[in-house]
Amino acid sequence: MQQYEFHETDEFERFCNAESTPLAQATRHPVFVDRKHLFREEREKGERRRYEELPEKSAVFNNRDGELAYISSDRYDLIQHHDVFQAIQTAVDETVGSVDFGMVRDYGSRVDGILVFGNQDEANIDMRELLGDDYIPPEGRPQTDPTAEDSRWRDSVGLGMRFRNSFDGGTKVGGSTMGYRYICQNWLVWDEAEIGAVERQHTRELEEEDGLEPEFFADIIQDVFDVRETVEDTFIDAAEQEVPLTWVPDLLEKHRFGPNYQKRITGRVLSQEPPNETGTDTNLWNVYNATTSELDRNTAEKASAYTYDYYQSFAWGMITSEVDEPEDPADDLEELQDFAIMPEA
Repeated sequence: MQQYEFHETDEFERFCNAESTPLAQATRHPVFVDRKHLFREEREKGERRRYEELPEKSAVFNNRDGELAYISSDRYDLIQHHDVFQAIQTAVDETVGSVDFGMVRDYGSRVDGILVFGNQDEANIDMRELLGDDYIPPEGRPQTDPTAEDSRWRDSVGLGMRFRNSFDGGTKVGGSTMGYRYICQNWLVWDEAEIGAVERQHTRELEEEDGLEPEFFADIIQDVFDVRETVEDTFIDAAEQEVPLTWVPDLLEKHRFGPNYQKRITGRVLSQEPPNETGTDTNLWNVYNATTSELDRNTAEKASAYTYDYYQSFAWGMITSEVDEPEDPADDLEELQDFAIMPEA
């Protein structure tokens, strides 16, 4: 997986308009079948291989990696990654006009990216303003003034758009609203069915033109500003929901995280500064951020984009659910510390 970042609009535009894109491109080729291995009588006659083209089938190759990505029908609409970026750039130009931050994860036959919109107060949630002056970020107390305009310790969530494309048949081309937490660089990927998304199959009617119009993404850009209140309510509820530290592994198991995830995420929770003076409790906001931190530090880099999506959906299900007391929690913090895998410094 390769990663690209954009910290201003010009950087994003240069990436979109580059004549020599670093992104993989795909081409389609005819598919042939070896008939000699299909018919016994031909094999018995010792005839040489006979190849016959399969109608209505194409082989889609990832040219950058030289690999077969997908076997498609003739209705398959091959949308290049670069075309998606150009459509997004046009949509941004026609709507919000600027980009404050962007990131692209390039898996080859799939790309996955985010954009946080610039010059838009409505597209930024200041967690200290939302939760009060006593709010302590999961990462700990700030070392600089968190109210400073240029402070990276100012815990803010930028609202924006996520986008994706593939030519391996694994996912549709699509966009959705999402958040990006600057202080820890975590993607906050919420339930697309609940918050808002657009997507389309890589198929078309035979008489239709190939391609992707900028309007496809323009609606999602407008939706970003409509979800702010819903997202803020979710964050407030999560920060108010106390979670005893000894409950964390069971909470994760309830939301389909296996033992290895439970150990690593619990370690991240234990490394956070407790949100209150007891030192024995955390809250659901902290557990959620420990989870997304694990996904963005390890899963996104070491697993497939599809695995990442599964676990992000589990994480959002966790932050929007009630926390129930488990049947058999850890006995004490010492047992929990023995269970946990602490993050590398």
